[in-house]
Amino acid sequence: MLSAARLAVECRFAFRQALEAGDEQAAEGLRECLELQVEHELAEGNLTAAEALLSELEGLAVATASLRERLDAARSAAERTERLRDAHDTSVARPQRALVLGLGIASALALSLTFRALVLGGTLEANARVLLLPAGATLLGLVVAALAGRRYLLRNAFNRRLMGFFFVALAGMFLHRLQALAFGTGFAEVIAVDMLLMAAMASVGAMSFHPALWLLTPVYLAAALTITLSPATALPAGTLAVGATLVGLAVALWRDLSQLRT
Repeated sequence: MLSAARLAVECRFAFRQALEAGDEQAAEGLRECLELQVEHELAEGNLTAAEALLSELEGLAVATASLRERLDAARSAAERTERLRDAHDTSVARPQRALVLGLGIASALALSLTFRALVLGGTLEANARVLLLPAGATLLGLVVAALAGRRYLLRNAFNRRLMGFFFVALAGMFLHRLQALAFGTGFAEVIAVDMLLMAAMASVGAMSFHPALWLLTPVYLAAALTITLSPATALPAGTLAVGATLVGLAVALWRDLSQLRT
């Protein structure tokens, strides 16, 4: 009987260590060891020792509950970290980036054709009307793409903010051109504002899509400054900026499509 008691003490110590290390299954083994020791002390008439062991046995449920709370808290923290990591993951939804880059190329092509048409001349009102077309088409294309491909385009918080930024920038470009039509704003001012908005979009695109787009930001800023200082250069400066846009977006799109194939 004495050897059994010693064995119970040793197993109690081992199970206690396992429980403190986070092993929930050790609670059942510790409970059985404590019950065995309580029975032994009662049989020996050691009521004080039996009472101490019984108190430890009663506190086991509290200790197990505390361990469960710690485990649940750790699991919740891990889940929150995973959700946060997923929400700001910039590597997801490469199809989104390919689509947005393709939309940018189509918009730049439309704008280059618009500039070519303006070379033929026309009134300020006609110019403003023509400028509305590519801006409106690009904005509409972005909205339709976001609705049709929301599984990728709105994949997480990062992508939703990114799409929101491009929507606001393109909407601002469209509304400014609409204002030019309504209030007779000069053609050069319209293009200068376009260049500033495109510089902002290029900077965000460089952080999100491809670092090469950083090269477009100074191009747009230089074009905006040139047009502001010399409005007569609006058409050639805008044409050069659009050409740079086509090259930059094509490189970024090719890089993204290459990564999709791999």
